[in-house]
Amino acid sequence: MKINVTQEHIYSASCHKCYCPIALAIKDAFDVPDVSDEFVDVGGCGVVELKELNKTISLPDHAVDFIDSYDAWARRTTSYCPKPFEFELEI
Repeated sequence: MKINVTQEHIYSASCHKCYCPIALAIKDAFDVPDVSDEFVDVGGCGVVELKELNKTISLPDHAVDFIDSYDAWARRTTSYCPKPFEFELEI
């Protein structure tokens, strides 16, 4: 399944496993409301837990790199805002 992380996801997200840009993009792909914290958890180590599907999936390397960049930007340790990107989530 193709996951598109948009600029809107990046700007409206937070550094929280249920509300990070990747989690928001996954929720959009599955048509789940952004406010739901019961559907997906994204770990900083690159593991996605789809709770309602009872699946744990590893993110591709470039998605893990994005998490590191986003966290640094969100915590104001860098001025570089990560760019939108897409990746394939192997369900």
